[in-house]
Amino acid sequence: MRKLARLLTVAALLAPFAAFAADVPAGVGTKSAKLAANAVLPSTMTEATVLTDANGHTLYVLASDVEFGKSACNGDCAFNWPPFVAAADAKPMGDWTIFTRDDGKRQWAYKGRPLYTYAKDQAPGDAKGHNVLEIWTAVTVGPSGTQSAAK
Repeated sequence: MRKLARLLTVAALLAPFAAFAADVPAGVGTKSAKLAANAVLPSTMTEATVLTDANGHTLYVLASDVEFGKSACNGDCAFNWPPFVAAADAKPMGDWTIFTRDDGKRQWAYKGRPLYTYAKDQAPGDAKGHNVLEIWTAVTVGPSGTQSAAK
């Protein structure tokens, strides 16, 4: 009986993640990533499930991206923080939108926030960019769906 109760509890805890997984565009995934000690997460968490690209690289948001459908990260910034580029045939869905950057590339945004990867994240699951300069934040998946771990 205890085993069944545990299974039901685990299933209830995972239900929001299943709903999240059904509502993402192709090329998006999630990965368990070790976040830096300075990560802005509840003190009981040392790992979080973060939003990733298809290769498992962590996706980030930039605090200064405040205008809907506009990236504040161009030039050298975009070299270090490559935009999460949408394929030519990609279509917006739900909270996922696509906008055209100043350089003409199409970039994914979630709830209006442009998404980026970090050049120093070498391996899938790396999250070295989280809290860099206190303006870059890994996008985490929580029980109520995707949310930024920003302060």
